[in-house]
Amino acid sequence: MYLVIEMTEKLYMINSYLNEVEGKVLLNRKVGDEYHTILDKTIFYPDGVGGQRGDKGWINDVIVEKSIEKDGKIIHITKDKIPGSTALVKIDWEHRFQIMQQHTAQHIISSCFHRLFDIPTISFHASDGFITIDLDTDYLENYETEKVEELANTIVQNNFLVKSYFPKEEDKSKIDFRKSPKVNKNLRVVEIDSIDYSACGGTHVNYTGELGLLKIIEIYKQNGKARVKVLVGKESLLDYTKKNNIVYNLAEKLSANSDNLIEKFDMHVESKISLSENYASLKNSFFQLLKENSMTNLEHLGNYKLLFENFYRLNFSEAINYSKFFEEDNIILILYHQNNELVQFLIKPCGNTTINMELLMDRLKNKYNLRGGGNKKLLQGIIYISKNENVIDIFRNELENLNI
Repeated sequence: MYLVIEMTEKLYMINSYLNEVEGKVLLNRKVGDEYHTILDKTIFYPDGVGGQRGDKGWINDVIVEKSIEKDGKIIHITKDKIPGSTALVKIDWEHRFQIMQQHTAQHIISSCFHRLFDIPTISFHASDGFITIDLDTDYLENYETEKVEELANTIVQNNFLVKSYFPKEEDKSKIDFRKSPKVNKNLRVVEIDSIDYSACGGTHVNYTGELGLLKIIEIYKQNGKARVKVLVGKESLLDYTKKNNIVYNLAEKLSANSDNLIEKFDMHVESKISLSENYASLKNSFFQLLKENSMTNLEHLGNYKLLFENFYRLNFSEAINYSKFFEEDNIILILYHQNNELVQFLIKPCGNTTINMELLMDRLKNKYNLRGGGNKKLLQGIIYISKNENVIDIFRNELENLNI
């Protein structure tokens, strides 16, 4: 319980740019494997409040793992005890500034969706590299996000003032809030130069120009609603650099430039499709010739015709496709390829030919450590044989033992 301690003075609510401050230690005690410290004042924004990420930093050079808000107090959680009765509080400024940029960007993007298309924001979430905004619509057109992005960046480029304040009671009803405030007591307003008014306790930049660039990079559904993924500032530049490099490399490979890259890519795809079709046609012709030549090597086993063929010229996928050319022939097809003691194979009764494939599979498993399987129409896999065994003799004997 922390009820005896007065509320922490939250300096981040007054000045988001403070990155170092001195305070007094009001409470410092161990809770399980952690230490909980409360100060009379702090610049640490607590984790998760209003959808905003908490600050990173140090108190007297001790790393603050996270901070939380409870009963108006900010509790700083550390692994090590913070020494002394006074505290030098420092936050990771780069991390804080990214949070300020992201939160202000969310206000601008949400305001633009509301202003242009009357689409309210449900919630927003922030991570190290991007923010997502959930919108109260189940679908967004591309032109809608393009218009929002265009207006949002116009607001950024015009460097409008961003300010926060606690309005007087009599002035609250005069404020044109984008979304009705959930609280009335200690109401804090974040205003973007008469463009947007939001009830918000988060940290923000002072001018929209500090955001640099806003980029909506993805639109998808989350819980039945549209979600947009947004990059801000440096992350937008890094993303542009990465994608520009991709475009440059593709253009170089396709002997194109950024103006005709799509056209050249479409031509490349069409050419690839044509080559694939020609290759498939040639392969089918090859398979047909290969079959005609192979059928001269049929041998008889009882009332059955067997065809043994080494598919060393084909990979296994091609061997399966090749086997389809025998489906109308009343034969037992045995395709195999031997690599030392390892034999890859497929056995296929074709046409009206039937054999006990289940029994054949069991025998191969027991005698030759079969790795594979099949059904009544096809048995495929790998067996292991000794150096003095002949693979054709093995399959012929196993088929003969089926009393075919």
